[in-house]
Amino acid sequence: TGRNQSKNTLKILSQKTGMEYTAFAPALTPYDGGEYGIGVLSKYPIESFEYHQLPMLTPTEEQRVILHAKINVNGFILDFFVTHGQQSSISQQLKAANEYIKQCPTFIYVGDYNTNSYGLYKYVENSRPIISDEAPRLTSESHSFDNILLSNDIEYNVKSVRTIDTKHSDHYMLLVDV
Repeated sequence: TGRNQSKNTLKILSQKTGMEYTAFAPALTPYDGGEYGIGVLSKYPIESFEYHQLPMLTPTEEQRVILHAKINVNGFILDFFVTHGQQSSISQQLKAANEYIKQCPTFIYVGDYNTNSYGLYKYVENSRPIISDEAPRLTSESHSFDNILLSNDIEYNVKSVRTIDTKHSDHYMLLVDV
């Protein structure tokens, strides 16, 4: 878009990180001379991906989507979801996202949910958030809008959770080692 000088941000990030596999889901197109949306970078092959529009409460809200990538991790197909929620309709969007996610027994669901109400994650069945009331973490100067939800069947230990202020966004980069 014009906002980022018409650069392909996903391609740039792919080159800088060495993660050659990408998937992109436009939420707004056309938008400011290009497309605006969400993406996935992976060091593992993305076998396929699809995206779905999420509900809006009013016609003035920006359209939001959920991207579903099937990632081949050493022969295991992992269902990976990402979204950028709308603060005013996040409850409805999480409920709608759950309709897609609940078809997948093992999943990771990440994003900027635009809520710091951890109780809303209950709408995503069979999951638990990395950041919660028990383990709070700011992902911006004043809020904890970003999170990672793991399906309950994933056994894990959180080795570290940290954030980095890259100055590239109003949100910090969330890094979790599990």
